[in-house]
Amino acid sequence: MRLTLDIDGRDRGWYAWGVYYMLKYSGEFKNVEIRRTGRGYHVIARGSGLSEHEVMLLRMALGDDSLRVAIDSVKHPLQPRQVLWRRKNGREVRVLEVSECGEGL
Repeated sequence: MRLTLDIDGRDRGWYAWGVYYMLKYSGEFKNVEIRRTGRGYHVIARGSGLSEHEVMLLRMALGDDSLRVAIDSVKHPLQPRQVLWRRKNGREVRVLEVSECGEGL
């Protein structure tokens, strides 16, 4: 299952990079990336064996946008969750770094 985090605030780059490196070296995910948005950062981690409930708890613990978490918690099971935009208000989200996390880390 994937984990997506929307970390708002241009001054929170230090935090977003810290979360990125923590997930990268956790051994839980196969791929982790960090993106710059108009208002902050997106951190996306893919390829874990975590359950949907575990991912939701991790999102809350790691500071995902609280409104986004609340909306996802009440969605119908068939509705998509953890939606992040690649383009919003005419601005593109810029990929800063992508890591393939393989064995041996």
